[in-house]
Amino acid sequence: MKRDASSHAHRSLFVVIILAVPSSSAFQFICQQKSGNYACTVSNYRPSLEGTFVFSHVPNDAQSIAFKNLISPPIVGRSLFGNIPSSISTVALHESSSVRTLIVPNATSIRELIIAEPTLSRLLFLPNGTLSKLYILRSSLATIPLTLKNLPKLSVLKLSQSPIEQIAFESFCSLSKLTSLNLKNNLIASLIFQASSPTSQCYASLERVSLSSNKLKHVNMTVFAAMRALEIIDLEYNQIEVVVGRLTNPKITTVILSNNNLFTINLCEWNTMPLINSFSLAVNSLPNIPQCLGRMRRVKFLNFNHNKLTRITIDSFVMLTELRSLHFTSNAIQTVVPASGVNRLASSLRDVFLTNNPLKRESLANVFPPAVRIIN
Repeated sequence: MKRDASSHAHRSLFVVIILAVPSSSAFQFICQQKSGNYACTVSNYRPSLEGTFVFSHVPNDAQSIAFKNLISPPIVGRSLFGNIPSSISTVALHESSSVRTLIVPNATSIRELIIAEPTLSRLLFLPNGTLSKLYILRSSLATIPLTLKNLPKLSVLKLSQSPIEQIAFESFCSLSKLTSLNLKNNLIASLIFQASSPTSQCYASLERVSLSSNKLKHVNMTVFAAMRALEIIDLEYNQIEVVVGRLTNPKITTVILSNNNLFTINLCEWNTMPLINSFSLAVNSLPNIPQCLGRMRRVKFLNFNHNKLTRITIDSFVMLTELRSLHFTSNAIQTVVPASGVNRLASSLRDVFLTNNPLKRESLANVFPPAVRIIN
């Protein structure tokens, strides 16, 4: 029996439950009111058996629908998406065992698509001017779907827990609205960029790239060169031993290289980074402070925690005019060399963290300005 959701406005829960068989795989349809709108969940839906009647029971003000354990043929496409009411803007599919291919049609009101299907190995998008957020949280995709280029409004893309080993950044070049690219928790070991079009046409809006928790060992920073709006690069929790190439992104504010295997990094190849405010090399194997830190003159936060530093030379930091905190916790620092000549640390410096180092506090006398708090 169809229910009128408006007649239940005083309730916090609108529920239709239909049990096909008395087991854990029984069909269920539940809609719960959240912030004035309904979020629906359809569990164990078998289209060949239940048909499309369930969609006529979706409340008119429902905005999202999640399919849990969709029991269908291995190819899912218009037969599912074509029946979803136009009020629905968010669709999720997860925990199915039979879905191998997903085809997202062009005639759809969906603005946000969430996929967590471990068996999904093929994903196709027909030209679609509506979809703006795509979250692939788990899949068997081994490559980036080529048909992403058919999503001109896509602004947020997350693809994780998939067996992807290489990223060719030109795959995203046509996505002019893309602001966030999250590729965490995959098997990515290689980054390349081979643009067939002028780089000025690529990544007009991309602000953040996250590649943490992958298998990268070697990174050439020139692969990010076309991303002129890029502000944040996150490369944390990889196996990076070597960073080469010039970083030329003019709007970069944050670079995260912590939790890797770096022994050295040549910042002298990088362009001046006037907007960078945070730079982390924590949890690596650096024996020395990198040269040319002055290229990030306005950096406020520098993190060298958990490295293999034995010596700090204050001259390495005197060009950093807005520096606020320095972090050297858990190294092997025995010596801090004062600034030479008329060189001085920035007056903005407030905190220096030196805990868990074989360094005597008296050896720090006259090294840092009196206003600086030394945590040792």
